[in-house]
Amino acid sequence: RAHKLIVLDGSFSMQYRPGDKTLWDEARDVAREIVENGSEGDGFTVLVMSDPPRDVIRSPAFAASEVSRELAALE
Repeated sequence: RAHKLIVLDGSFSMQYRPGDKTLWDEARDVAREIVENGSEGDGFTVLVMSDPPRDVIRSPAFAASEVSRELAALE
């Protein structure tokens, strides 16, 4: 078991679109992969570094499907 802290950059520059997706979309996809490839029993905390910083999931969440849903809903 591991506690994984996922920190996403929420700055304006993440809206840059070098291809089909914005940098934000790509970062969110990588975060979802980390969650989906985690081991059973792993806990996840998710922060978005913006002004002000946001704690999306403050306390460790152990249900990977719920963490993936929260990540998918982030704008």
